[in-house]
Amino acid sequence: MNADIASLTRTWRSSLAATRQTIAEDYRRTQQPHDYLRAHSLAVDHQIEAMWNILGLGQQAALVAVGGYGRGQLFPASDIDLLILLPAPAPSGLEEKVASFIGLMWDIGL
Repeated sequence: MNADIASLTRTWRSSLAATRQTIAEDYRRTQQPHDYLRAHSLAVDHQIEAMWNILGLGQQAALVAVGGYGRGQLFPASDIDLLILLPAPAPSGLEEKVASFIGLMWDIGL
């Protein structure tokens, strides 16, 4: 992992943790589960979109959220269910970018 990605990974991990904490605090104050689940899903959306774009995946593949996350109902300790569709044949280097993307998601706590 190069130094730039390592630095971004630390930033993304701490940012996601802080956002999750803020969302949980808002929930404890408002007691609105729908708002909590939606806010959590949106926070993860923003994080995933940033990572997808930084890795240069752009329009080379399709990323689809499924399950509870896809419905905008991501519970606090739930995993995220994603479907990644690649063209056939995949352009050179695309599979490596997708593997890096999946590794980054793991590294930041998704």
